[in-house]
Amino acid sequence: MQNQNQNEIAYFTIPKVGEQKSDIEDAYSFSSDRSVVAIADGTSTSFLAGKWAKLLVEHFCLPNESSIDEIYRRWEEWLRPVQQKWRQHYLKIKTDKTIPWNAKGGDKDHGSATFVGLKLQPPSQAGEKIWEALAVGDSCLFQIKANSDKLIAFPLDKSEQFTTVTKCFHSLPDYKSHQPVYTNGSYDPGDIFLLATDALAEWILNDYQIRSDRWRDLISVDEEGFINLINQLRGDRLIKDDDTTLLRLKVVIVEGQTTKPLNPDHPDLNHTNSNHPNPDNLLLVIVAVLLIFFVGVIYISFVNDKKTHNANQNQDSLPSQATPPEKPTPTVNITPTSNNSNSPNYQILTIYSVESNNNRMTIGYVFKKASDLQYSQQLWVHVPKTYLKKEETDKFIMTIPGDATPLAVYMDKPESKELSPQDFAGYLLPGKYSVFKPTESKTFKDARWVKVNFSLEKKGG
Repeated sequence: MQNQNQNEIAYFTIPKVGEQKSDIEDAYSFSSDRSVVAIADGTSTSFLAGKWAKLLVEHFCLPNESSIDEIYRRWEEWLRPVQQKWRQHYLKIKTDKTIPWNAKGGDKDHGSATFVGLKLQPPSQAGEKIWEALAVGDSCLFQIKANSDKLIAFPLDKSEQFTTVTKCFHSLPDYKSHQPVYTNGSYDPGDIFLLATDALAEWILNDYQIRSDRWRDLISVDEEGFINLINQLRGDRLIKDDDTTLLRLKVVIVEGQTTKPLNPDHPDLNHTNSNHPNPDNLLLVIVAVLLIFFVGVIYISFVNDKKTHNANQNQDSLPSQATPPEKPTPTVNITPTSNNSNSPNYQILTIYSVESNNNRMTIGYVFKKASDLQYSQQLWVHVPKTYLKKEETDKFIMTIPGDATPLAVYMDKPESKELSPQDFAGYLLPGKYSVFKPTESKTFKDARWVKVNFSLEKKGG
């Protein structure tokens, strides 16, 4: 789903048994050109550990022309700005009288986190491709060379090196942070880098040492597979019960081209204008890329459905039906530009209006298995506020203009803030829809989240 000259990145995280995703104190981030990635593991015994971990990875992935070796040599200076950010957040929490004492950390006064960050330097004029990494503690980086079974590990390379006490970066300069370690190496197209927090990193090394290939599942695992793998390893007591995070980077370089340098004016895909990771922003970026691949299929399928619909439709059609744009079907090249054989093979399902009774009123398309949708007949839509008009108490009419780009839809979750990129489901076509009270978007002031009803069957409801 990435451009041909961009590295392919995937990331997965799962909380401790019995905890929620909101309790996770691990963090990850990557730069806008996907050449810099980082993960951090907040120490649960410290204060605001998850916040500190997030600030660390964001800081590392900001546009920066410096080499990682330079950061390593002046690491204490590099830490100061992010420590100041954490201190401001800390003081805000501590002085807020609306927050109960037990939620203010008690006697805790600083956060701690392990960290590992990777930067792929652009190929030199001579074609040399160098990666650099910085780490403190037991979060680890692994490199798997293309067409090789060898596993390169950093900063730990044996499972026996993991202990209950580890080195950390601390959020206040009053507490002496541990000096990080540095390394570098060469990379080539097709190389895979895995960044893992301690529980997963220890298991990877142990599995590698006993000459098992089970760890190699991480090279191609998807979110569902990752969750199943971690739960299985926990059940077999092969991995510690801890927040567990994996970030995977596959090197993609078009021959004859160099990796684009970081653009200081281009915000991180993970960040809002304040440089904080935001799921809404990620969702919209991913949707824009997917739209290029699938819009041709959508319109071709829609035109066929329209012909069938026009032949059978009564003149008194419901106002909630989706009305397609009255213009020629555009010609779109939907052939993926990447040769990646692991690209997802989506099944395109037509969704229908639940208000259309026995008529097949096509309202959009989803790229999911029917089993993924069977527990809900609603989908989230991120819609411009101008498309919404209040009809009566808690009821709104959403009108998507006929010449508008089909809107992205997402799998149903209790709240829009729980949505992640993996919840992208497909597209909603132009038309009129009855929706309930919209939810404000944290990313765009002029957009709202709403839910629409749908059916996978010919009949409504």
